[in-house]
Amino acid sequence: MSFSDDDIETARKLFSGPLAFLKSAPSLQFLPDPDVPEIAVAGRSNVGKSSLLNALTNRNGLARASNTPGR
Repeated sequence: MSFSDDDIETARKLFSGPLAFLKSAPSLQFLPDPDVPEIAVAGRSNVGKSSLLNALTNRNGLARASNTPGR
């Protein structure tokens, strides 16, 4: 799959803007209202979800990473 320059610029703007962790949602009833763009990341423990979010946003502390599973 290849991306156009416009696609890349749109993605860059999405991830370079103001970002904040809102909350964790253990079930569907706790999801935030759908009034802003959302990205969900799911995966097993210790697969690098936090590291991926930090890399995409070019920030070190947006998603804290731990060596201990489940933290």
